[in-house]
Formats: sequence, C-alpha cells, structure tokens
Amino acid sequence: MQNFFQNLSFEQARVLISIILWRLLALVQTFFLLRLLLVFFGANPQTLVVAKLYEYTNVLIWPFLGIFPDITIWGGLVDVSTIATMVGYCLALYFFEKFLHIFQVRLFT
Repeated sequence: MQNFFQNLSFEQARVLISIILWRLLALVQTFFLLRLLLVFFGANPQTLVVAKLYEYTNVLIWPFLGIFPDITIWGGLVDVSTIATMVGYCLALYFFEKFLHIFQVRLFT
C-alpha cells in the first residue's frame, strides 16, 4: 500500500483526495439532510437518536448559526442555518479543489 502512494503523480493524488473529500462531504450532507427533516417535522430532541444527531451536527453547523433566521413553512420549521452550512461546505470544498488545481498548474508547468 505504501508503494501505491509513493508512485502517484501530483495530479493523481489531487484526484484521489478530491474523490475522498467529495464522498466524505456527501456522507456529512446526508446527516444534515436528516437533521433538516427531523427539525421540520418537529422530532423530539430528547430521544437518543435525535439528540445524538443534533449533538454531532452542531459541531459542524456552529460557524453558520444565526446567519439567517429560521422560517416556518407549512407548519414546519426550516432550519436555515443547516441549509447555509450545506451550501457553505460545498463551496469551501469546491474552492479548495480549485486552489489545488491552480497550485498544480503553477508549480508543475
């Protein structure tokens, strides 16, 4: 396995890192979507599953808390901070990927 990583070019390593990060983001986004649904339908935050999901996602949502006020649609609460978090992390990963591409072009051409 160690030889595999030593034989990678910068481009191959960049692509591998990109794939891993996008898949990790997809997993985290799934938890955010689940959180959105639980908040919208008014799930009891004192149940174990909901409490743990809120606890783990709060760590990632914290930088985005309070950016926009929450809104009510069809009697359900829409957690706008979670939506802002989802968009924010997608944009951050996109720009990180572009930065790596620019770094590669300037360094290796």
